[in-house]
Amino acid sequence: MSLVLLLLVFTASPVLAANETPLKTGTYTAGTDVPEGLQQFSAWDPATIEIKRGTAELVSETIGKAGADAQSFFNARLKAGDEITITTSESANVQIKPLEQIELGNLPAGLYEAGIDIPEGTYSVFPSILNSVTITVVKILDQNGVRITSTHTDLDDPLEHTFTTGQLLLVTGTDIWGLTKKVQKPKTLVLSKSALDLAIRQNYKVTATVGPEDAADKAIIWKSSNTKVATVDANGNVKGIASGRAVLMATAKGNARVSKTVSVKVSPKTVKVSKTSISVTAGKKTKLTATVQPADSTNKAVKWSSSNTKIATVDSKGNVTAKAKGKAVITASAKDAKSAKIQVTVTPRVAAKSVKLNLTFATVGKGKTVQLAATVSPANTTNKNIVWSSSNKKVAVVDSMGKVKAVGKGTARITAKTANGKIGSAAITVR
Repeated sequence: MSLVLLLLVFTASPVLAANETPLKTGTYTAGTDVPEGLQQFSAWDPATIEIKRGTAELVSETIGKAGADAQSFFNARLKAGDEITITTSESANVQIKPLEQIELGNLPAGLYEAGIDIPEGTYSVFPSILNSVTITVVKILDQNGVRITSTHTDLDDPLEHTFTTGQLLLVTGTDIWGLTKKVQKPKTLVLSKSALDLAIRQNYKVTATVGPEDAADKAIIWKSSNTKVATVDANGNVKGIASGRAVLMATAKGNARVSKTVSVKVSPKTVKVSKTSISVTAGKKTKLTATVQPADSTNKAVKWSSSNTKIATVDSKGNVTAKAKGKAVITASAKDAKSAKIQVTVTPRVAAKSVKLNLTFATVGKGKTVQLAATVSPANTTNKNIVWSSSNKKVAVVDSMGKVKAVGKGTARITAKTANGKIGSAAITVR
């Protein structure tokens, strides 16, 4: 009799594995009393497991049945601070042990977290094995435990859901559920260029961005409508071959309906200037501008030069300085481009010979004004600038435009003087 009793006691109390921890009836805190992470709860006798996160009741699941061959499990991704309440018979234990990972196609009852147990993405959620009489439910919760959606085993079509980090998947009951990640096809295609204006022998890379971000196949198939004008390789590298036009087609390999085109124009590389001929007086300056075509050409830096620096010089920015009477050619060039030439004619300076005012004398009341005008001869004088002055500013003052104002009684002489010293004058009497 004692031998039989000893065998019964041994059978009812199985030996725990080395990594299992027995839990009695009570409330435990994850991170303090029990480990965080993915844990498996198992029991040989009926036991209820309740998991509370903050104010949210996440789980209330009963596991275990009478009989040593009817052990059942519940997996749970625990976070620090979660409260786990175990309710079982006085003599029974609930074992808890860590799990390294789960199989998405074989999910038993449990609480799983997206971003850790379930990679982000869109999945079909479906019952893979139906072996229970009771209705099994899966629920999808947000990170605060609020239900987003749920489904039962009697659903004809799988539940489709896009999991984001922090969301929770709760599987209850005895059925096994599976997750199959949905293959996302490319839906959008954005190219860095919709049109290209290239030079012959020039290379240019067009980048392609495929959406959505989790598209399964982001490869692009490139094709040129006219390879004699422009070619394109598998990476979007375009090369201008000869003058003409072509259309490049970019198609998403994962979805032939998603495509975009790039129009390509190929032409010889040239330099275009703002003027082809200019006339400048010796001592003066003028600016030339140049652009390199085609528009998408590389190495667009322009180099300036003069055929005769004694006649005219040009700096790196296209500023021309006329030096002496004569003619010179200014050249604008760029790498691999046909250069442009500008004819420059430098005319000599013409000195002023005389200055004549519109008035030689005038009588003005105090506070009144009179306008003087100066004519410089000859008409083609290079520098016609005039400096105005008054011989007596207590009588009359004059501004830079020859406007005279009477300020006091008396007589003053107003003088107009050229840069080379020629003068004209008028006598102003103030009453």
